[in-house]
Amino acid sequence: RLLLAAPELMILDEPSNHLDIEATTWLEDFLVSSKQTLIVVSHDRYFLDKVTDRTLELFRGTIVSYRGNFTAYWKQKAERVEFEKRTYENQQTEIAKLEDFIRRNHHGQKHAQAEDRRRKLERIVPVDLPREILAPRIRFPEVERSGDIVLRAESVSKAFDRTLFRGLSIDILRGERWGIMGSNGTGKTTLLKCLLEESSLDEGQVTLGTGVKIGYFDQLLDNLGHDLPAVEIVRPPEKEFNEQQRRDLLASFGITGDMAFQPIHQLSGGEKNRVALARLAARDANLMVLDEPTNHLDLWGRDALEAAIRAFGGTVLFVSHDRFFLNRVADHLIVLEDGGFRIV
Repeated sequence: RLLLAAPELMILDEPSNHLDIEATTWLEDFLVSSKQTLIVVSHDRYFLDKVTDRTLELFRGTIVSYRGNFTAYWKQKAERVEFEKRTYENQQTEIAKLEDFIRRNHHGQKHAQAEDRRRKLERIVPVDLPREILAPRIRFPEVERSGDIVLRAESVSKAFDRTLFRGLSIDILRGERWGIMGSNGTGKTTLLKCLLEESSLDEGQVTLGTGVKIGYFDQLLDNLGHDLPAVEIVRPPEKEFNEQQRRDLLASFGITGDMAFQPIHQLSGGEKNRVALARLAARDANLMVLDEPTNHLDLWGRDALEAAIRAFGGTVLFVSHDRFFLNRVADHLIVLEDGGFRIV
C-alpha cells in the first residue's frame, strides 16, 4: 500500500522483517529504482548496502552522519574509532607528562617552567573518549571431538499437503558450517527438525555420528522459561555451573547487571536472543543447530556472533534469511525451492 501511494518521503521501519530472500530482493530493486526519498531503519546489512547511500549512527542520544551504505559506514567507523583512540591516548600522555613536571618542579628551581606548563595544561581542551559501540564478547567453548561424519542424511523426503523436499542426501563433516535457506514455506525449519529426528520422515533415514552432542537454538525462543530469570535459564542440567560462572557467561553475551536476574519475559527480543545463545554455549554441544539466530540482534551482536561461529571448533547447522550472515558463516548451503533443493 505504501509503495503504491508513492509519497515523496517513505519512512520504513525494518521493512524486510518476516520477508524471505526473494521478497526482500524484489523490495530492494523497487526501492533502488524509485525516485522517492527514503529513511530506513534496518538490521539487514545486505539490504542497507543495496538501498542506502548515507548512514546515520544513533548512540547515547547523539547522531553522526556517514557517507555511503552500511559497508562504507562500517569501514569509516573503524577508521574513525582508531583515530579517536590515538588522539585520546596521545593527549592523555601529554597531560600526564605536564602533570608530572609540575608536581616535581612546583617548588624547585624550575618553578617558572612548571608554572608555564600549568597554564598550558589549563588551555588543553579535553578530547572525548572514542565514540565506540562495543559488541558483546560472544564466544563458544572448546568442545569434545566428534566422529568425522557428524550427520548423514540418506534420501530423506517430507511432504504435507505438498512435497517440501525429496531424495535429499548429505554428509555433514566435523567442523563444517551448513546453512539452509529458501523462500517462506519451503520447509527450512521442517528440514532442520527432520535432520534432528524431532520430526518424522516420509522416506529415508538420518544417522548421527559418534560422540555427537546437539545444542538447539529455537527462533521462537519457546523453550525459555517465561518467569525464570536469565541466570537460571542458562543453568545446564548435566553439569555443575555456579551462579558466578553463569553471570560471567551471560555478561559475555551482553546480559549484565540486573538484567541477569529479571524474568525473561521482561527482556527485549534481542536480550532474549542473547540469553538463548548463552544457554546454548553452556551446553558444550559439538553440533550447534541454529534456527534464525540473528533475529532481534543488532548489527554489533550479529558481527560478534559471526566471529564466534567461525571460531567455534565444532560443527554448525543453521537456517537463516540473513544473506550477510550466510555469506560470512556458511561453507555449504542447502537451498530449498519449489519442492526441490540445491546443494551449493
